[in-house]
Amino acid sequence: VVNMDDLITVHHEMGHIQYFLQYKDQPISFRDGANPGFHEAIGDVMALSVSTPKHLYKIKLLEHLEDNIKSDINYLMSIALDKIAFLPFAYLIDQWRWKVFDGRISKNEYNQQWWNLRLKYQGL
Repeated sequence: VVNMDDLITVHHEMGHIQYFLQYKDQPISFRDGANPGFHEAIGDVMALSVSTPKHLYKIKLLEHLEDNIKSDINYLMSIALDKIAFLPFAYLIDQWRWKVFDGRISKNEYNQQWWNLRLKYQGL
């Protein structure tokens, strides 16, 4: 049984594969992605594309398509809450990691500094 999470994950991974295939004929030194973020961006584009109501209807995974402004706004709000709400958390993770790696946070400060960043960026 395929569920929505599996469908999205498979297409995300297919995005990675497609990106790898695009530079397979390059010299070995150029066969890595320019930036790991590019791989994730391609995968996320594929995942977002496959999950739209219009696409799901087209491939017969959605029986009825509500093609109106209210449905579009509801879908877009759902995507925004899933993706945009995650950004402050993703940012604080990198802030914490960079400070650990460059020595601004010592081992005995890991937990306290983590929660300081959570409060600063997420209000938690």
